[in-house]
Parts: sequence; structure tokens; C-alpha cells
Amino acid sequence: MFEVAEVDIPPRSTRNVRPQYPFTLAERGVQASVDLSIVVLPDGSVGDVKVVSSTDREFDNSAIHAAKLGRYAPARLNDRPVACRINI
Repeated sequence: MFEVAEVDIPPRSTRNVRPQYPFTLAERGVQASVDLSIVVLPDGSVGDVKVVSSTDREFDNSAIHAAKLGRYAPARLNDRPVACRINI
């Protein structure tokens, strides 16, 4: 697996899935954001997902689930698709 700085072409999102806002947060009017670190696999799917920072832990699972449903044009190194970790 590579970091973005190590590849020739970084991954590019081709399908962005928005997380569902948890009802309990919406009901209280809470705004939340989650920063994730994800691994884009050579086939463009998402592998490992980790929470980097979060304003409300109640939103984390929704953000992780949405990230795993996303699709990417994979990173490329020497004209070959490779796994690459990115932050979203």
C-alpha cells in the first residue's frame, strides 16, 4: 500500500456516497463532520477505513458506511493500479 506522495496518479472519486445523518443528531440540530483515512484498493473499491477526527462520535458509523460504498479510479504507479491511503 502506498501514500499519495508515493504514486504517479492519486485516486479519484467516481462515486461519492453521502452519509445518512443520524436521526438523533438531526433532532437535536447538531452539525457533525468526520475526517476519514481510507485505503483505495487497485480495483477502485474502498478497503480499510479509519476515523481521523470527528466532531460527534454518533456520526462516525454513518460516515464509515458511506465511505465503504464509494468508488474510485485507483492510484497508479508505473502505469499500474495500486492500493493507496487517502484522507477524505
